[in-house]
This record gives sequence, structure tokens and C-alpha cells, in this order.
Amino acid sequence: MNLIPLSQGLYTIVSDRDYGHLNRWKWTAWSGGNVRYAYRKTSRATGQRNVFMHSVVAERKGLPAGRVDHVDGNGLNNCRSNLRCATQSQNGMNRRQPRTNKSGYKGVSQTTNSNRWRARIGAGGKEKQLGTFDTPREAARAYDHAAVRLHGSFARLNFRRGGKRETVRRLGNHRDFDPCTL
Repeated sequence: MNLIPLSQGLYTIVSDRDYGHLNRWKWTAWSGGNVRYAYRKTSRATGQRNVFMHSVVAERKGLPAGRVDHVDGNGLNNCRSNLRCATQSQNGMNRRQPRTNKSGYKGVSQTTNSNRWRARIGAGGKEKQLGTFDTPREAARAYDHAAVRLHGSFARLNFRRGGKRETVRRLGNHRDFDPCTL
């Protein structure tokens, strides 16, 4: 595991195998909604374009061209073990809860007419209502159950079995953390 410095005092984590190749360039942090990514600009005769580090690692890993998903949701964790191919739909399934979420749980919001909590999930291009619950925690459990059933390994859960995602989220920005060993 190696760290490559970015702008804004941030670092990206890469596997030993990719460090020498990636460290040849200057990388910058880019914010895309709730997630930050490492990228660099290239100049070509056809114009300047952005190259994202996870795409470079995916290509070196032998993944087919296309969308790359960060398994743990941390866009600065570019270890080979954290990258997988995903369709746009699968990538969306693994998306974090929006910053505007007030319940603290993905897929959960408070109903407007009462003090109850609604759980809903997107699947097949449509939103599915999962019911209303007395507490946000109950609604979050219903969301997780549906997410596992509908999204499989791409489901981003509120409560993780085995604690792996919780560990990554809690320690992902810590300097001594090595997600490549998870």
C-alpha cells in the first residue's frame, strides 16, 4: 500500500504494483458530489481531457473499458482489490446517501403528515415504496433487506454485516489505514 499526494492536502491509496506507474504524474483531488477522486489533466492535439486514476488502475488490472466502481465507496481508495466493473445502474446502487438526507440512513425519509419514517428504494428505473415505520432505524433495516435482494453485491447498506464497510468509512481518511489488506 502506498499513498500518492493530491491537492487540498489529500492522499490517494494505491497498490504497490501500481505505485511506480502512477507516481510519474501530478494528481489532483476532484469532488464529484459526495465522493472525491484522483485525476490528472492530459494535453493532446485534440484538446485537454481529464484522466481519472481509477480508470488507469482498472486498465492496468485488465478490466474492460467502461464504468469502474469503488467497492467501499471511497473514491480515493484506488487499490486493485477495491475496483470492479459496473454498469451505470450498478454504480448507482453503490452510491452513498445524499448530503441532504436528514434521517441519517440511505433510502429513509420522514413522512410529511406524521412522525413516521418511510423506506424506499430504486430498482429497474422505478422507485419502490417499502412501507412506513415508527423509527428511522426500522425503515433503514427494511431498506437494507430490499437492497440485498435487489442489488446483491452492489448494495450500499446502512448496517453492514461483519463491519467491513463501517471500518472503511470510519478509517478511510486516516493516514495509517490500509484498505488494501481488508
